[in-house]
Amino acid sequence: MTEKVRCSGAEAPRRLKAALHNLVFMTVVSGALAQTVPATPGPRLTLHDAEALALKNHPQVQAAQLNYQASQQAVAEARAAYYPSLQGDITGSQANPQARIGAGYLAVSRLWDRFSQGIILSQLITDSGRTRNLVASSRLQSQASAQSSQAPGAKRCSMLSMAATAPFLKPAW
Repeated sequence: MTEKVRCSGAEAPRRLKAALHNLVFMTVVSGALAQTVPATPGPRLTLHDAEALALKNHPQVQAAQLNYQASQQAVAEARAAYYPSLQGDITGSQANPQARIGAGYLAVSRLWDRFSQGIILSQLITDSGRTRNLVASSRLQSQASAQSSQAPGAKRCSMLSMAATAPFLKPAW
């Protein structure tokens, strides 16, 4: 929708002159910018480089690589049970010397200040082979993930054909 703007007799030439000045200014600036930016040709891309780039940036390949990295961390997580665990605790409570006995109950923390700390060191001695089996299972899952992340054979070809035809597909809407 466009609106018509009515101008008084003296204002119309002033607006027309301002619009003309803006048009001339934009034309000069765009011409100057067009001449100062040199056109540089991009790097030459071979078919092999294009295929490698398409496989490297394909979402399924990236997801498989990230799944492989996560499965490697799962192995390290399962092996953590073999190592000792160290924990520390600190707690404290301040007494309230103005406290009164109400309804026959007086908590000990109201009478004396308390402060305590502690360190716990624990080491797994035996778990009847559970940790060993968890580590072996994690390693097998990591190896399976490594094989699927390499995208061999038919999967590689289907990804390349999808990447090749993707620019020519029309949107469904």
